[in-house]
Amino acid sequence: MNGRFARLIQRRIYANAAFTLMETLVVLVLTGSIMGTKISLINLAQKSYQQFEMRQKVRNEIRSFANDFRSELQKADSVKYLDGKVSMKSPDQGRFVSYQIENESSVIRLVETFDQLPVNRNHYRFGTEVPVQFAFDDHLDSLSWTFTDLRYPLHPIVISCQTNGEMP
Repeated sequence: MNGRFARLIQRRIYANAAFTLMETLVVLVLTGSIMGTKISLINLAQKSYQQFEMRQKVRNEIRSFANDFRSELQKADSVKYLDGKVSMKSPDQGRFVSYQIENESSVIRLVETFDQLPVNRNHYRFGTEVPVQFAFDDHLDSLSWTFTDLRYPLHPIVISCQTNGEMP
C-alpha cells in the first residue's frame, strides 16, 4: 500500500505541475519588454560608437593636416598668400608647398619644385559636416585655420601659426 499511495501522490503532483495560461503570458510579456529594452540600448550604443569613430576620423585628419602645415611652415623661408593659396618656399628642400581650400570641407596640399614640376599632392577631407575657414592678419604675420563641426558648432578647432609672411 505504501508504494501505491506514493505513486498516487506523485501523479497528482505532476498533474498540477504546469503553469497557467496567465502565468505564461505574464512571463512572455516581461521577457519581450526586457528584450526590447536591451535591443534599443544596443542600437543606441552602436550609433554612439559610430558617431565617436567618425569624430575621431575627422580629428585625426585635422591633426595630420596641422602637423604637415606646421612642419612646412617651420621649414619655409617665406610665406605668401595669392589667389586663395597659402604658398611657402623652402629653399633647403628646393620646393614650394601650397595649401588651398578645395571646397567647403577639404584642403589640397600641393608640393612643386622651383621649376613648377608637381612632386606630391595630398587631399585632406574633413567631411561635409566640418567646413574649413582660413584667416590671416593684414601683413600675413599670423594665419589661422578654423574647423567647425556643424553638429557641435560651439567647439571649433582652431590652428593658429605665426609666420614671416608677406602680402603680394
